[in-house]
Amino acid sequence: MTYRARQFEHIVATELPALFDDFDLDTSTREKLYGYVEKLQQWMCGVLKWHITVDRYKEFELRNSSAEGRLPSGPTGLGTSAARIRSLVSVGGLSLVLGQVGSGYFAGE
Repeated sequence: MTYRARQFEHIVATELPALFDDFDLDTSTREKLYGYVEKLQQWMCGVLKWHITVDRYKEFELRNSSAEGRLPSGPTGLGTSAARIRSLVSVGGLSLVLGQVGSGYFAGE
């Protein structure tokens, strides 16, 4: 996060003024853009404070989280079929699907 903050500060200090000059922006527009930059800085500060105070993504919390309470069967619903590839392989379903490739079963073959 420190690198990202320094990168942002560098852009504001060096690249933003050059951009203003390149586009020949008037004072009013520059002030509006600096106002937006200030709001971005406040947002970044809020995100940093949130990450510091919330244990959700800290290493000790991730290491100590147990498998209890998780769904043993994995995700379900629209778009999650790839997550169940193991079930295809374990029951021979994958060989069935692979056997159909090149057989004209799939459209366009």
